Amino acid sequence: MLELALRFVPIGGGNVVCSSKIMAILPNGSRAAEKILSSAKKTNRFISLANGKKCRSVILMDSGLVFSSRLRT
Repeated sequence: MLELALRFVPIGGGNVVCSSKIMAILPNGSRAAEKILSSAKKTNRFISLANGKKCRSVILMDSGLVFSSRLRT
């Protein structure tokens, strides 16, 4: 019998993401993260998971979604 185990990573504020779907985690201040964030906001692929706190990292998912997290990279 095939058993599939999903592993989830906490990203702050009680939010979790599937670890096998994460492509990259970038620090928020980097130029690459700023470009990715602006592009994702224009195409409605951005989800803020910082819960009103300061965003410290940007998480890129394999589906093209971009999450902001309050945890440091």
